[in-house]
Amino acid sequence: MNLRRALFTAMMIVAVTLLAGACSSGDSPTRPSAPAGTPGTGGGGSGDFVISLSSSPNIINVGDSTTPSVITVSVRLRSNNNLPPDGATVTLTTTLGEFTTAGSAQRSAVLTLDNGQANIRFFPSDVAGEALITGRIGESSGQLQVEIVGSAAFAANFLEPNFGAPGGGDVVVLRGQGFVSPVQVRFQILSTLGNQNNLSSTAQILSVEPTAVTLITPPSPESVAVGETKLADVFVSNRVGTDNEVVQEIGGAFTYVLGGSLQQPAVSSISPTNGPNEGGTRLSILGGGFEAPVQVLFGSGTSVNEFSGVEGVIENVASDQILVSTPPALGVGQDNRNSVVDILVRNKSSGFAIIASAAFRYGLTDTPIFISAISPGQGNFTGATDVTVFGQGFDAPVAVEFAGVGANVISVSGTEILVRTGAVDVSTCEDIAGSIQVTNINTGDSFDTARDGGGAIGWIYRVPEPLVSNIAGNPVSAAGGDVITLNGQGFQEPIQVEVNGQRAFNPIVSGGGTVLTFETPAFLDGFSTEACTVAGLTGVQEVPTAVDLKVTNLLTTCDDELAAAIIYSPDDTSCVLNLPTAAFSATNNGDGTVTYTSTSTNASTLRWTFPGGSPSTASNVQVVVVTYAASGSVTASLTASNSSGSDSVSQGVTVTVPPPPAN
Repeated sequence: MNLRRALFTAMMIVAVTLLAGACSSGDSPTRPSAPAGTPGTGGGGSGDFVISLSSSPNIINVGDSTTPSVITVSVRLRSNNNLPPDGATVTLTTTLGEFTTAGSAQRSAVLTLDNGQANIRFFPSDVAGEALITGRIGESSGQLQVEIVGSAAFAANFLEPNFGAPGGGDVVVLRGQGFVSPVQVRFQILSTLGNQNNLSSTAQILSVEPTAVTLITPPSPESVAVGETKLADVFVSNRVGTDNEVVQEIGGAFTYVLGGSLQQPAVSSISPTNGPNEGGTRLSILGGGFEAPVQVLFGSGTSVNEFSGVEGVIENVASDQILVSTPPALGVGQDNRNSVVDILVRNKSSGFAIIASAAFRYGLTDTPIFISAISPGQGNFTGATDVTVFGQGFDAPVAVEFAGVGANVISVSGTEILVRTGAVDVSTCEDIAGSIQVTNINTGDSFDTARDGGGAIGWIYRVPEPLVSNIAGNPVSAAGGDVITLNGQGFQEPIQVEVNGQRAFNPIVSGGGTVLTFETPAFLDGFSTEACTVAGLTGVQEVPTAVDLKVTNLLTTCDDELAAAIIYSPDDTSCVLNLPTAAFSATNNGDGTVTYTSTSTNASTLRWTFPGGSPSTASNVQVVVVTYAASGSVTASLTASNSSGSDSVSQGVTVTVPPPPAN
C-alpha cells in the first residue's frame, strides 16, 4: 500500500477564533518579574450587575506555563447589593493570553457563580503586553488589566530560502523566535584552500521582528567553482553588544550555488539513439532539472570534469526535455565516427552536469539487426499500446519482446515494426522497465537494446498510482448521495473509493485517468460539536466534520489516502441547550428521619432546603438524611444547575416521629 499523504491540507475546516488587539508593552530588562502575591483589581461597568475582577498576581512572565494568575470574579445586584442566584454564569474574554479550564486553553471562558463568586487560571501569551480581561452578564460588564512582561526564549531555526548566488545579494528570511535588535548574522564556511581556516562574512539586516529577521546574503567567503556548491554555517547573534547577547549556530543552513539554483539535470531517455557520421540528427533528450542555457556534448569521459566531446546545436530547452541536433562525428580533437558515444548534459549557469553512457551511435552498425528508436517509450501495464520500433535489418516473421513480455506483431518492414504490447502481471505499485528485443525468426538474428548497445532505448510498463490533486463537491449532506469529483492522475477501473471507511457508490473514471466521480455514502458517525450560547445560556451545536478519503486501483491495490478530505454538513446546526432537570425521591424512615435521594440529570451543582429539618440545607450531595422533631407533613426543595441554567422542584412527604418510650 502507498500511504502518500497523512493530510490533504486544501480541505481543512476553518476554525473561527476569538481575537482582539493587544497593547504592546516594550521589552525592558529592568522591568520586574511578577511577584507571586501581587493582586490586581478592576470592575465597574453598567447594567443590572456590578462585576468585579481581581488577579493574583497581576504581573506574569511571557511564556510561563507553570505560574498562572488566578482571576477571581465577584458579582452583586446593582439595585440592592444582593448576590445573584447560584448557577448564574459570567463570560470572560481576554485580548492576550489564555484561560485554562477542563484541560483546554482558550481566549474566552464561561464560569458558574457560587455565592456570587467564581475563579479561573489565566496563563500568559508568548508576547509581552497588557491583557484586557472582560467579564459580562447580559448588558453588565467589568474589566481588569494583567501585565505580561519579558520576551520569548531566543531560538534561530532556519533560512527561507536556504540557497542563493555566491555573489550574495539574495533576500532571505531567518525564522525563529525571541529576536531582539540589534541582530547580527554571519555566514561561515571551512576553507578548501588547504589552510583549514573558517572564513566568514556578515549579512546586511533589513528588519527584525520577534519571529523573523529579513536579511541580504553576503558574498560567499570563498569562490564557488562551476558545478560545485559551498555549504555555510550560519551564526546568529541576538541583542548584539549588550550584556544579554546570545549567539546560536545553525549548521549547514545555507548553500551557495552558481546560478542561484540547486537543480541537478537527469536524463531518462534519448531518442533516436543512432544517426549518420555527418551529424544533423535531431535528438529528444527527456528527463528533468534542465535549466537554460544548457550544453550537450557527444564523446566520452569517466567524469563530468574529464569529459571530452563535440558540442551539439541546442534547438529548444524545457525543464523536462532538450531538443538538440547532433554535431558531425569528426570534430576538433574528437573522432566519434562509427562509434557508440556518451552524452553529457550540463546546466551552464550552475555547472551541474550528468553523463548518459552509451547513449548514441554514429554511423552504420555491423550487426544484421539494429534498433535505433521506439515510439512511444511507455504504456499501461494492461498492454494494448501500439508501438513503432525503428531500425534496420527486420525480416518477417519477427518476434518482439518488451521488458521480457511478448508483443503482438501487426506489420513488418525492413526499417519499422508495428506491434501491440501484451499485458504484464504486477505485484507492486512500481513501474516495470526493461529492454526491447527483436528476433528474425527464420535466421535467429536478434538485437537486444540492453545487450547490444541500444543505449538508453527501453520500454516502461506504467503502473498507474492514483494521486488526488483536487476535490470538488464539498461539503456534502449527512444522508449521502452527493456527487464528488476528484481531479488527479493514475485513476484506473476497476476502482474503489472509501469515505470514512464506508464504500462510496458508482465510481467512474474519465479523462484518461485524470477524473474520478462517485456518490458519497451516508455519514454514520456523530458530528463534531462546539460550544454555543443562546440568551446567555451555554449549549452545543453540531458543526461540519471532515473525514478521510481512500482511492484504490483494484487491479494493482495501489492507493492514495487523504485525511480530512470530505466534509459532511449536519442537518441541524441549531444550538441545543444542555438544561438540567431537578428531581428527587423521599423515604419516610419511621424514626423521625427522611432520606432524600437526588435523581436529577445534567446537574453540576445541587442545593437542598429542608424547612424544619436538621440539617436545614445541603449542597452538592446526592443523598441526604434529615431529622425532624415532630410528625407531620414536611416539604423539601432541590435546585439543580449547570452552565446552561437551573431547575427547581419541591415535594411533600409525611414524617413519623415515634412517641417517647413509656416510663
